[in-house]
Amino acid sequence: MSKADAEEEAERAAKEAVPTKKVVCRTCGGEHFTAKCPYKDALGSADSANEGSEPATSRYGTPQPEAGPTTGVYVAPHQRGKPPGTVLTDPGRTPLNGERDDSATLRVTNLSEDIVEDELRHLFGRMGRIVRCHLVRDRETGRNRGFAFVSYETRDVAERACEKLNGYAFDNLIMHVEFSKK
Repeated sequence: MSKADAEEEAERAAKEAVPTKKVVCRTCGGEHFTAKCPYKDALGSADSANEGSEPATSRYGTPQPEAGPTTGVYVAPHQRGKPPGTVLTDPGRTPLNGERDDSATLRVTNLSEDIVEDELRHLFGRMGRIVRCHLVRDRETGRNRGFAFVSYETRDVAERACEKLNGYAFDNLIMHVEFSKK
């Protein structure tokens, strides 16, 4: 046996030792990719072929939940299984469409750069219970930009605060208070 024959024998043995994966089409079982299957339109999808078979199980042997009708819309995990249109009832969260109720939110402008959120919260807190107070700051410098948003529990309290504090002199500037716009 020559050296070349020995090398060929070693190559053949190495190829046989390594298992080769075959590409198998999910639609027809042929040796091609499913996307390039010539029968994909005639035979239908793999999902329709699996109807009537055993329910799917996870790799741990537990049964997988049945898939419901798909609507093409993403549903967050905490909302799955609830009827469509269900809105979150947690007061700290916003509805699924991402909008919050800003009907009782005031926009306060012409504020001093030296003011801090606690001073603003204290001033507006005298009118009623504040749900949210946000002093807008510059991203780069961290200094306040001269305006803020204050949200009250009810619109009545917000209207009263708007009437009383619009034109109020605070920290050597006259504040302008109005209802926020969307």
